Amino acid sequence: MDVARVSIVGGGIIGLWTMYNLTKQGIKTTLFEQFPYPHSRGSSHGQSRFGHHFIGDREDVRMIAKAFEMWDQFQAECGVEIAKKVGVLKVFDMHEKKGSIDFHECLERTEHDTLAFDIIPGEEIQDHFPGLEIDSKHKALYDKNGIMLKPEIILEALRVLCLWKLCKENGGQILEDEEVLSVTPIDDNKVEIKTNKSTYFSRSAVLACGAYTNKFLRGLGLELPLTVMKANVYYWRDKSQSMCYSLANNFPAIIYPTYYSAPSYEYPGLMKLCHNAIVSLDLEKENQSNTDAIEDKRLEEFKTEISEHFCDIDVDGPEITERCMFTRTPDWGFIIDYHPKHRNIIIGAGFSGHGFYPSPVVGKILGQMSLSQEPAYSLEPFSIRRFDKST
Repeated sequence: MDVARVSIVGGGIIGLWTMYNLTKQGIKTTLFEQFPYPHSRGSSHGQSRFGHHFIGDREDVRMIAKAFEMWDQFQAECGVEIAKKVGVLKVFDMHEKKGSIDFHECLERTEHDTLAFDIIPGEEIQDHFPGLEIDSKHKALYDKNGIMLKPEIILEALRVLCLWKLCKENGGQILEDEEVLSVTPIDDNKVEIKTNKSTYFSRSAVLACGAYTNKFLRGLGLELPLTVMKANVYYWRDKSQSMCYSLANNFPAIIYPTYYSAPSYEYPGLMKLCHNAIVSLDLEKENQSNTDAIEDKRLEEFKTEISEHFCDIDVDGPEITERCMFTRTPDWGFIIDYHPKHRNIIIGAGFSGHGFYPSPVVGKILGQMSLSQEPAYSLEPFSIRRFDKST
């Protein structure tokens, strides 16, 4: 019987990076993806994600620094442009306690981790970025070392490298359009993977299946506090003659307390602007029409906010609406851990909308765990135990 060393359930960005890191070491790996590539039924599709240094505790910051390095290496290896440099502006409401705390924590991480953030008072933001109006109760930190990643190009490059180069050299396979039905540990060195087409075995299994994680964990006596969320991604027309909101004019990506944005690049003349009001999804229900009604109401409220901050955005839109889903934890932090009773079942979940750019490092960690190796980072901040109220 032909047995893989590691099986990976889920072929999104986390699963593919896990496979890439394993197969590059010569580890025979099988990856299962329930849908045919490419598709938009997960959390890894779309045309842009942003990498910046405004995230998490110090362990997260170290992971992000390493991820930036790995993205550079991957771009050189695959020979296509997968990222563009872009500044990222994070705005804090200094009249709110949380905003003030977050601002000072970011500065503290700057001191410890030699990050370079510029401090911009709210009333001076328009001088730096014409077309953006923020009042004096806010302050902003500007990360001039941010990047804009191109997810669909990256996913295809990873898949091609794994399938046509690394798998041919080192063994392994990507089985797309094959739904995993169950993951069952037989013993400490054997896991059974049943799909809608066949049955497979490996020594360990990595669950990197996003919104579908609990589908498999329930059969293993575990359910994690994961909420599947739906978000609409909006693109709005830039009315300015100079196209002031474009990447070409060095307009930044923005993280504001109630929304986020990206400069126009993906669609010429259209700026991505999305509010943070998201709704939960029940994947087992076919009719989700109630979430659309909620979204429509929030959109009208969001148009007022856009008008206040972006004087040259046409709020008669949006011109384009795209949809995505992601999975979050109660604290919006990642889960990277072993199953409490089965150490050869490794879980990567709850990447909460900000897991794309650290994915090279997360994939490396999950790969190391699947081989019973010690990761270079403490996993305590990502432990399942943090949700156990009895501990």
